[in-house]
Amino acid sequence: MINIKYCIVVVYFLICLPTWAYSDETTVFSFRNNQEKWLTITDSFIGGASTAKSSVRDNHLVFLGNISHPQGFASIRSPQIQINPQQYQGIRMRFYGDGDYFVNLYTSTTLPAITYGCKIKAISRWQEVFIPFQKFQYMPLPFNKLKVPLQVANIQRLGFMKMSGMMQDFRLRVAWIKFVEISPRQLQAVEPQAAQSQGTALKWLENNTKDFARIIVNSHFRKFVVNDKPCTLFVLSDAAFSKVDIGYKKTIANNLYARNFFLAVHIILKKIRNPNISNSPFRSIEKTIVFQNKIIHVVDIASATFLDDYLDRFSVKDFVNYIRSLGVALYNGGDKNLCRDVYYVSLQLLYRKHRKRFPLELQKRIQEAIRGKVDPPIDKAWLFRRLIDEVFKSVE
Repeated sequence: MINIKYCIVVVYFLICLPTWAYSDETTVFSFRNNQEKWLTITDSFIGGASTAKSSVRDNHLVFLGNISHPQGFASIRSPQIQINPQQYQGIRMRFYGDGDYFVNLYTSTTLPAITYGCKIKAISRWQEVFIPFQKFQYMPLPFNKLKVPLQVANIQRLGFMKMSGMMQDFRLRVAWIKFVEISPRQLQAVEPQAAQSQGTALKWLENNTKDFARIIVNSHFRKFVVNDKPCTLFVLSDAAFSKVDIGYKKTIANNLYARNFFLAVHIILKKIRNPNISNSPFRSIEKTIVFQNKIIHVVDIASATFLDDYLDRFSVKDFVNYIRSLGVALYNGGDKNLCRDVYYVSLQLLYRKHRKRFPLELQKRIQEAIRGKVDPPIDKAWLFRRLIDEVFKSVE
């Protein structure tokens, strides 16, 4: 008796035309002009009833169809890739869909072509994901299970496959596909984790960095982690957090201003995919996780956890510019209280470490401001900001 699962896989791998092309462009497919049609391959070749088709609509590739059997599949394969992929380290794509799909790479090393796949999870929101070539797994043929390493230079086509193990309709939209060139250090930090749902970033934190997540959950910053606005988190692993001075941990736990300053340094209200470590308050990145509109960089230790060291690593002007960027993002993000707290702690730090460089009259006004009542918050935010600006000018 013929095993239908093996037959499906055999037929799936038998169809791939080898090609070769070269271009310096990094965009592989943009779907913004008339391009060759993508090849459709389903289980119909061995009697299955799954269907699929692809088209370009509104500058998007649309891949849709129906899986008619739990062991069925449907797929599409691209035209010739008009770029030599050898200088690149992976692909980035923007997509919108309804569940699990495979992104496949096809090579011309043998006939039938060898295939490498990586699973992605599409949701009903547009999202972007970067997949390093090293994350594509060899998909062996039933009659040849010998693992063949991916030769990036041999990549000739790419494609998408729906093989979910259930009968269902499906629809995937793709806005663009690019080859990406990044540094080896950045490549080591990347994991191809697609976005899932609102709150997923916080759930990941609670499962992987419990100590840091606990601080976020009990703060105003929680809303930035769970809403749909762009956000980058520089997160301390539990091992790194355990090395933080116990006194400073107590300060974070008990002092609202210190806690908000700490989180403002670690949670940036924009997407930062590849931070420049040399110009960052963080020493190194261990891992990067990408969610929808959220990027989590797991860092080994943050200089910001030791405030004196943090300021020592910056000149006064660099520090002020950095703090102003944090405050402006928080203020524009709708939280004037957090903006106030960041400026308040920063002003305290500047006064404590560099007051001898300030005019006496400015020293007096700073001292009065940091000892005064912090209400109303919008007035205090602007008061602290103006004093910080004066500090900047005074050290010229």
